[in-house]
Amino acid sequence: MGIIIVTYNPVMKNFENNLSYIKKLKQKILIVDNNSNLKEIKRLRNIAKQNYNVSLIELDKNMGIGYAQNIGINYFKNKGVDFCFFLDQDSYIKEAHFKKLINDFEQIRIIDKNAVLMGPILNESDLLRNNISKVNKLISSGSLMVLEATSSVGLMKEKFFIDFIDYEWCWRARKKRKNIYQDGYVVLHHETNGVPRKYHHTIDPIFRLFYLYRNGTYIIFHEDIFITQKLELFSKLAGKLLFQFVLESRFKRVSTCIRGIVKGITSDFTKV
Repeated sequence: MGIIIVTYNPVMKNFENNLSYIKKLKQKILIVDNNSNLKEIKRLRNIAKQNYNVSLIELDKNMGIGYAQNIGINYFKNKGVDFCFFLDQDSYIKEAHFKKLINDFEQIRIIDKNAVLMGPILNESDLLRNNISKVNKLISSGSLMVLEATSSVGLMKEKFFIDFIDYEWCWRARKKRKNIYQDGYVVLHHETNGVPRKYHHTIDPIFRLFYLYRNGTYIIFHEDIFITQKLELFSKLAGKLLFQFVLESRFKRVSTCIRGIVKGITSDFTKV
């Protein structure tokens, strides 16, 4: 088992606190850093030096989440590791829940050889469901992957840089008749404090809108996934586009979305 954490200028106090939970899992931890500032890099180096089960790979520029995750996947595959566990820099999972996730996934794989990914829920109130269900997508953070699955499904889509990387992999896996599960007994603790919202909807930073619409549009027009997933994604993007009209800087927001749509249709990943 290997744990992959991708970092980029993490809030080190929070990251070290989250890492204190993760270290209790007694698994090999690989931090892949996407060219953070020198201050953060120095502290990450100290963490790797002081903890025998933590390794650090430093990238010389920000290559995006998918690229960094693929570094970690290949790192553990080359070491003969069967499973990897993904975590964001602002997430953690308690030891009991981690063990529960592993045990449940092992039990599922006994009856379903096509099970390739299992993840937790994100809200403790959802624990009342107490079930394990098939889903079409999961966020990568907190998910447990069968590394062998990347041989048939493929690696993460590096050219996306950020946004829809995890969903796209899940949809690609589903198209290849692989199964994805969500464990309603396990919760991931994910830092969401300070995320701006309006009418209970997240207000995305403008630069993220470009990636959301470029990558989402590319998936709709060019990816070989089920049509139901394309329709779901189209609906999500359409609703998000309408939401931009009620926000400040609406012109800049909408024009950024449209620029992303054009890039996605033309498969242009050369420039932001």
